[in-house]
Amino acid sequence: MDPALASLLGAFIGGSTVAASNFGLDALRAKRERADKESDELTEARRAARLIAEELESGRRLLSRDVEAKTHSWEPPARQLPTAAWTAYRTHLARFASQDAWETVAAAYAHFDELNWHVIAVIDEDHWTGAGPDDPLERRSMGPRTIDLFTAGLAAIDEALTRLRALMKREP
Repeated sequence: MDPALASLLGAFIGGSTVAASNFGLDALRAKRERADKESDELTEARRAARLIAEELESGRRLLSRDVEAKTHSWEPPARQLPTAAWTAYRTHLARFASQDAWETVAAAYAHFDELNWHVIAVIDEDHWTGAGPDDPLERRSMGPRTIDLFTAGLAAIDEALTRLRALMKREP
């Protein structure tokens, strides 16, 4: 065999081997990077779920105590049911939550919003009718509508917490 042809054949085989191995390594690297990114996003979603769940728990404690006493102890706008974690972390949650879980958690926060507005309306009505408490530290009695809204809010929170706990347990 001609030495030039042997050199050309060796260069072709060597180049093909290097190109194939580089292609394979690039494919593996891309797959690993995708898996790492997905794992990081799931970690962020789980962290978001924990923070959002704690915020819902905080609201739940407040509502359940008030339903039990049939009075409410929080007065918007100075103090409202919390939504800061939801506002900050819902995009992380949205990446991995199922549509059903997303809607359930969003519904719990819709109840928070409804309750904050309802309590504002009750306070305004009490102000204009003079039916509110005389002392600012006195707890405001809840009517049947308010109790129903608080109870519905608690049910929505419980359902949302169930969905969030399932997401927190999800493995990458």
